[in-house]
Amino acid sequence: MSIHYNNFASLILLLQAAKKNPIHYFYEQVDRGANGVVGNPGDKHFKCYHGNRKVITLTKSMKYNLTSKFIHQILNILLTKLTLIVALVTHLKQDFPLMFKLFSVLKDRSSDQPATAEELDIASGKKMLDPEKAKAWFTNLEAASQNIHQAFQKQAEVAAVS
Repeated sequence: MSIHYNNFASLILLLQAAKKNPIHYFYEQVDRGANGVVGNPGDKHFKCYHGNRKVITLTKSMKYNLTSKFIHQILNILLTKLTLIVALVTHLKQDFPLMFKLFSVLKDRSSDQPATAEELDIASGKKMLDPEKAKAWFTNLEAASQNIHQAFQKQAEVAAVS
């Protein structure tokens, strides 16, 4: 099997341009870690928009023993994105269960249904909900998401019968 540079370069570009994970609506990338230090080259710092605005740092400490520069680049992109997403989702789930619910709804949506302006404002901490309004808002959001999911299921069933 021969692997060509253009195929790997295209794959790397595709991975980098992939749909943005909605977890990033809840964090902003910052230059410094929680201790105010920039860190090592390749470290990435993300500040949560909620609570005490905790900073989570993803360090670039993994080493690879791969002979191919292109395979190294692909694995680096995939592992970095996966590690980052796991860390950010875990923080949201443990510390902000309502925001984790919003993230889950946004994540489960089809790609043709982007987040609304209101959802983005809530995720980014620009709009605050008091506990009673939050409960009602999330109940409505979950019901709407279930209705949309059911409509897509029915549409798929009709298409399968046709």
